[in-house]
Amino acid sequence: MAYAKLGYTGTTIGLSGPTLAYTSVNLSGYTLGLGYKQMVSQSLYAFGEVNYGSYGNKSLSPTLTNGTALSGMTVSGNGLDFLVGIGYRF
Repeated sequence: MAYAKLGYTGTTIGLSGPTLAYTSVNLSGYTLGLGYKQMVSQSLYAFGEVNYGSYGNKSLSPTLTNGTALSGMTVSGNGLDFLVGIGYRF
């Protein structure tokens, strides 16, 4: 059985460094996925999925440890993951 997935995703990214005070930003976006599930016996199944997530752009204004504010920074992200497994149906 083939299936598709659509969803919401969110994450928090933290930035810091020797001269950069800790700053965090929350990103949100969407996730898309495709999968396949196959029964291999009456109770046992195997499956595989691929999922893609994309986060929108967000402006960021971090501060250096000396108090100087930076501006004009934009963060975004995306990711891809693969999942394979087996399951038991009761």
